[in-house]
Amino acid sequence: MPAANTLEKLKIKYKPKYEEKIADFFLEQNELEQVMGFLKSKNYRYYLLCQWLYLNGLRFAEGAGMLKSDMMLSDHRGYCIVDGNLDYHGNKVSEQGKTKETKTKAGTREVDINSRAIEIYKEACALSANSDFIFTTKNGTPIPPNAINSFLRNHKEEMGLPKNKRVSTHIFRHTHISKLAELEVPLYIIQRRVGHSSSKITEKIYLHITEKMKEKTRNLLEFL
Repeated sequence: MPAANTLEKLKIKYKPKYEEKIADFFLEQNELEQVMGFLKSKNYRYYLLCQWLYLNGLRFAEGAGMLKSDMMLSDHRGYCIVDGNLDYHGNKVSEQGKTKETKTKAGTREVDINSRAIEIYKEACALSANSDFIFTTKNGTPIPPNAINSFLRNHKEEMGLPKNKRVSTHIFRHTHISKLAELEVPLYIIQRRVGHSSSKITEKIYLHITEKMKEKTRNLLEFL
């Protein structure tokens, strides 16, 4: 075969300038504290919603579309019902409602909440007194995803985050997954809680955290 034809078929693979790391998909504890501290001081409504997403492992549309009637509180148990999303695609803000189904079949679920989540719920309800939604803007309308995601991206440097950190509302869901992995909650339980039948990113975060914990344990063996 002529050398010219061989060269034409030759494909050169260039090394990417930046290799994406799984740690860019979630926040470490110090980063989480920095982000929440910033949100609390700059936009309290965003702070409440992001706390809610983090504490309960929810997608943005699940959390932002949650109604007050989706909360179930009793002396024995507190949980929220996830059975729909905020329907914001192609709709005016004033016309946005909640869909009757989740993103996936596994997404329909009951999510147990802790005492801090109950506090967040009560604070958010006080700010959205005239709405059926838990989380709203000061005008009583649902919080738009583009606005909050732009806010997070535009203030990433002020929050002290690395430039490669993938900052959006979804990072709080991933951080929830990483925290449960640190608490040694089994992967299948985590998947059920966040509404995943299967997810490569969830599995990667889980493996990353558990491997890091194993390494820490190996280092501690020297103190025996």
